[in-house]
Order: sequence, then structure tokens, then C-alpha cells
Amino acid sequence: MSSPTIDFVGTVGDPTTQGLGRLISQYVNSPKLIGLLSGIYSMGKDLDALFQRLARVLNIDDDITYTPDGGATYPANTNGAIGDQLKIIGNMVGVTSTLPNGTVLSDSDFRTLVKAKRFRNSAVANMPSLRLGLWWIFDPSCAASLTAGGSCTSPIELLTEDLGHMTVRITLIYYVAGPGPAAPSAAQLSLLHLKTGRSNLPYALLPRPAGVELGFQWQPRTDVYSFSDVNDITHTPLSLGGVGWNITTGVWASAFV
Repeated sequence: MSSPTIDFVGTVGDPTTQGLGRLISQYVNSPKLIGLLSGIYSMGKDLDALFQRLARVLNIDDDITYTPDGGATYPANTNGAIGDQLKIIGNMVGVTSTLPNGTVLSDSDFRTLVKAKRFRNSAVANMPSLRLGLWWIFDPSCAASLTAGGSCTSPIELLTEDLGHMTVRITLIYYVAGPGPAAPSAAQLSLLHLKTGRSNLPYALLPRPAGVELGFQWQPRTDVYSFSDVNDITHTPLSLGGVGWNITTGVWASAFV
């Protein structure tokens, strides 16, 4: 039978009190042993607090400078890392807020870069990962949902087509007016065309298979044709309800091909 662990967080009482309470009766009055164990338990509590703080520092979605009560507490939140905290995370995944072309990213765009690079660092180079890499650039919230096994209702439309002969065509559809997404921002385009490596190859954030050529095209639209009269009237994007369109795979259902 295993012994219960000591709660160094202190949610069920002081850890030192918990530990000393487990001494067998013959040692309960041993000052040296009690002093030694008290020091160990105190160190454990400090280390636990340190690791919890470190976990927050490395959480890109948690702004550790957030102090809604003027600095009395620093509650966990989902505001997103900023400043030095964000730089630390960026250095760990291998990027900085200044791009090779001289563009200096805002904290928001830098978080997008860090998340996209973090995904690229561990992704398998195949079509599903390529699509997910694109989502990390153009809609990180959608990418996070898909990564967690959920669904995505992004208004952005990404079409990926394997043309054969080691070539993939990617189409991004956006809107020049109406409720749909605006044209890609300058920062998003900079991230998409980011170059790296000795050959200075573009699309460095995308996990594409070696030797595969990527071709991009942009389709500005004022309306959407999605095989649905209702959707055409309301300008609902394909990814928000276009009949026959699968946002996860990025292809039409067989009945519509």
C-alpha cells in the first residue's frame, strides 16, 4: 500500500504540518529530526510555487503581468503573453518579433508566429499538418480547437488541392465586403512567406513534405457560392454552413465534386 503524498500547494493544510503529522510516536519529540523535516517540507513548498510560476511564464495564453487589483494578486488569465514573457517563449521555439524583412510584429502577431512555429517544430509533414499550419497563421483559435480534437467555425476558407507531380495548390478565400473575413493582413502575409534555411526557402512555418512545391492563390469575393440559396442570400461562408463543404479536410463532399 503506497503512502499518501503531501500537498505542497497547501489546499488541504500546511505541508509541514501534514508531514510532521505522519511521524511515528517515538520521533514526535525529536527536535533535530523535526527541524530537518520542516526544512525539507518548506523547500518543497517553495519549489512547488516556483514550478507553478514557471508553468505560467511558459504559457503563451497567460499574461503574468495581469493585475486587475493593482498588483495585490496575479491571477491566471487568457489575455495572452506580452513583453519579456513573450520574448522568452519566442526564444524557446526559435523566433523573434523582428522578421528577416525588417517587419516588427505586434504582441498579437508575435503570439501568432510563436504558436505557428511551435506547431511546425513538432509537426509531421503531410497534408493534414499543412492545413493545420495554415490555420495557425490565419486563425489560431480555429487551429487550437482542431488540435484539441474539436471543430472549427472560422469564416476563413482554405482549400488545399494535391495536383500531383509533387505540387499542392492552396486557395484562401476572403471577402472585400460583408460579414466575411477581410483580406489577409500584412503581418499574416509576412508569416506565410517567411523564409529559412540555407536555401532561403519560403513558407518556413508550414510543415510541407520535402520537395513539394506550394502554390498560393487568393480569391476576393463579394458573395459565396455554396450550393445553398439561403447561404448565398446571407453571405454565409462555406466554413460556417456551406452545404457539402468539410472545414476539417478542406474538400467538397463527394456528392458535390
